[in-house]
Amino acid sequence: MANCDIYKMYELKGVLPGASQLHVQLWDKDTFIFDDLIGETVIDLENRFFSKRWRNLGYKPIESR
Repeated sequence: MANCDIYKMYELKGVLPGASQLHVQLWDKDTFIFDDLIGETVIDLENRFFSKRWRNLGYKPIESR
């Protein structure tokens, strides 16, 4: 499997407190066979949003998973 860089940004609206876990999956697209799961991760948005340390950061780091 070749290494690849994927640069895509999505902005989603949410309400906190509330359902706070963002489940992200990356799938390939196949024409004749089933699509394959490439990777997945879970990000806890509420934990980060209510963290004083996170809110006090002037520049929020970009996450790569």
